[in-house]
Amino acid sequence: MIFKINQKTYNTKESLKRDIQKIFSSSEYGLNEFVNEEHKNILNDLLKYHPYYKEKIGCGILGFKIYLTKYKNKSFRLIRVDGSSTDFSYLKCITNPSLLTKIKHCCRSAINKDILIFKDNLFENNSKIICPVTEEILTKDFS
Repeated sequence: MIFKINQKTYNTKESLKRDIQKIFSSSEYGLNEFVNEEHKNILNDLLKYHPYYKEKIGCGILGFKIYLTKYKNKSFRLIRVDGSSTDFSYLKCITNPSLLTKIKHCCRSAINKDILIFKDNLFENNSKIICPVTEEILTKDFS
């Protein structure tokens, strides 16, 4: 698939992915700061490839911010003109998720609350937890 983003043509998903990841790694932004106009235009064009584009933009796009997800990954947050917001996955814009990926996401979402409760209980009673596979020390935020 060929992507046309901000007047640039990408012939491969990988080349587009690299350019989007540069926005994340830019020292220009702290967390929860709006991206500049050039990056806003890039993300706006990219978002048009999202399977739920219309639902994501809602009443219109004010801008985009970089934030940390509950899993401590950087992601984009779309801020609408009415002040509401939503996250979006740039990977879903590049590659529509398969049915299996969608099912896995639903399953993960269904047990997410249980996972967080388990982690809270586990780390509340243990000061040092070691991964049985990698033997690394685990923390609540990175486990």
